[in-house]
Amino acid sequence: LSCQSWQEAGLFDPELFGNTGFTPLFTHTIGIRNFINALWTGKPACILVVDWFLNKPEEARYLLLLMRPGHIIGGPALFNMLIEFFRQFPELKTALRIDLKSAISIGAPYNLATARQLKSALGIELFNAFGTTETQMVLLNKSGTEGSFNDGSLGSPLPGVSIRLKETENTGLYEMLIRSPYQSSRVINEVLPTDPYF
Repeated sequence: LSCQSWQEAGLFDPELFGNTGFTPLFTHTIGIRNFINALWTGKPACILVVDWFLNKPEEARYLLLLMRPGHIIGGPALFNMLIEFFRQFPELKTALRIDLKSAISIGAPYNLATARQLKSALGIELFNAFGTTETQMVLLNKSGTEGSFNDGSLGSPLPGVSIRLKETENTGLYEMLIRSPYQSSRVINEVLPTDPYF
């Protein structure tokens, strides 16, 4: 269902995420999603242990040049590390600029400064998946408006997903609630909620 929704939303367009994917971990929902998406699209899923960036930088540089990723999924720390890597190996930045079409920041709060640096280095937007993992892309969709991602916003929900806002005790602050066939239904050790929104 998730892959079908991504496809219907146009996310598997070759200029977005329908290309060679890179993620630093397989033993995480991020890597598993990248792998499942790769099976669906028939495009490679590349994995490179982050530790190699620090302890085997030449090998990491060589492998990234060999992989030629079209999109990268990871947390802000990965993108900050890549930006630093570009300072060490400027040729890597030049090579990645050719193939890299998109990047998604997940797993930790979005860092606007990192997004700006990545845009400056590679000319691509860093999508904001709101620090989520399993539900990482439920709000990511093409809005059809040029330049609409400059603030890190993501556009419309994926097909099959609905959201609502609930004000918290007349504070003017809202919780975002989501209903999705791709999300977890509850938190472990908590009572099963009666509300279908999470």
